[in-house]
Amino acid sequence: MTAVLVRDALVQNPLVVGPDTTLFELIDLILGGNQTTAAVVAGDRLYGIVSAQDVLEPLLPMYVRMDANLAHVLHERFFEEALEKLRDVRVSQAMARSIETLPPDASLMEAVALMLRRGLKTVPVVEDGDRFLGSVTRRSVLAVIRRAVGG
Repeated sequence: MTAVLVRDALVQNPLVVGPDTTLFELIDLILGGNQTTAAVVAGDRLYGIVSAQDVLEPLLPMYVRMDANLAHVLHERFFEEALEKLRDVRVSQAMARSIETLPPDASLMEAVALMLRRGLKTVPVVEDGDRFLGSVTRRSVLAVIRRAVGG
């Protein structure tokens, strides 16, 4: 059997947004698809990634993240008010800029090792430094492995 490469596990239609996309628009894209992490791309260049977690984190005060028992102190409309504050926030303000990427000719084993070591759900695939080609997800990796096993 030939080596399975990252290019073999690229997501068919990766979630891609521009730097000026708002977090509200990102939420709608996440809810309308099956991916929770988007590549932030301008032209064909990867600038970062942004995920549902990047939207959720600013919604919850640090003291509640540290101790969930304190959630009862939040008032009834807390989430609505917190989300409203994010209405005009651009993904470029919330995205991770320092990200792990892989080239398309890397082995799929390398992608899996990176995902497990860093707790990643999605790894952007680039060539020539930052030219975005697509993404590999845990789901796309499992699909490739399952096809390889057959049956």
